[in-house]
Amino acid sequence: MDIISSIEHRMGLLGQSHKEMEDEDKEQRWNTEKLESKISSELQVLKSETQSLLQECEKIHRTIFHLGAKLKEKLVKQELEEFDKLVQDWSLEEFITRKELEPTFDRYAKSQH
Repeated sequence: MDIISSIEHRMGLLGQSHKEMEDEDKEQRWNTEKLESKISSELQVLKSETQSLLQECEKIHRTIFHLGAKLKEKLVKQELEEFDKLVQDWSLEEFITRKELEPTFDRYAKSQH
């Protein structure tokens, strides 16, 4: 009978160990599922934030490009306005042509001889 009692005791210990291992396995599976769910949720948030950042970067890029184009346009326009002002300020009537100068020069040259 001792052998049977010993075997029964061992069977009881094995059954208890098996039950403890099953419980531990269930707990680990539950923890794994919980962790996977948390990671999945965090990845979705990260993906959303990344898309938002990408959209903001695209807006900034478009704004910088637009500002650059406006600045270039303004500089060209400003340069043209400055050139136009210089042309308008340049009094052509104050300049003398060669044809107009030759008689005066000829008279001066003759008076020097």
